[in-house]
Amino acid sequence: MSMARKVAFSILFLFSLLGASFASMRDLRAATDLPPHEPALAARPAPEPPDTPRPARRLPREIVYVHGRGENPTAEGCPVLRALLMAEGYTRCPSGNTRLWGGFDWVGRGEEMASRLDIEESPLEPKLDALAKPSILFGFSQGGYVAPAILAARPGRFFAAILVGADVPLWKSGLERAGVRRIALAAGQWDRTYEGMKRTAKRLAREGFDARFVDLGAVGHTYFPKEPHDIVDVVAWLNQAETSGADLGW
Repeated sequence: MSMARKVAFSILFLFSLLGASFASMRDLRAATDLPPHEPALAARPAPEPPDTPRPARRLPREIVYVHGRGENPTAEGCPVLRALLMAEGYTRCPSGNTRLWGGFDWVGRGEEMASRLDIEESPLEPKLDALAKPSILFGFSQGGYVAPAILAARPGRFFAAILVGADVPLWKSGLERAGVRRIALAAGQWDRTYEGMKRTAKRLAREGFDARFVDLGAVGHTYFPKEPHDIVDVVAWLNQAETSGADLGW
């Protein structure tokens, strides 16, 4: 076979191989190609919002801790109570209106002491208008003893109160004038205020006021009970008090 014929056969052989390769590629692409895209649908207008208004967001309840004598509440009682009562609201811890022993004290008339409750002491805390009112007052020791004067100076500000370790005289008429609907008195079994507070709670209940005594167990003069859930449970009970008709202007 001449050289020219050999070259011609080689060229034809190469073209046949290329043709077969292209055919195989077409078959493979046809087998694996996705179906063509559907034409874009015309944009539909968003549905009109319903006329019914959304329910109002529930604000956390304000719980105001009125601390004991000489206490620095932000370093002592507040971190404990804020963590313990977080399911029932946000615990604010204003300092007393005078300094004592490296901490604070409550002195003077009810208005002087009550004015401290309206101070936003830290920019990290929620604003006062971001907390549900009326509030719960939590008074411990001296904070419990000055609580009646504070409640009287701010009628309608508090709908419920818990006093711990403070055997202070309380009367149904005074609590009602202050706008308080429900009160809990609490003390440890080794606290000398125990028996007196227990008697006061029973007397208020007999007079028809919604009052309860809470036994904090085998502890002394403290707001931290033997069983922590005891304080949580009683604050939950206070939180369930009827607030309709109360002064909500605070």
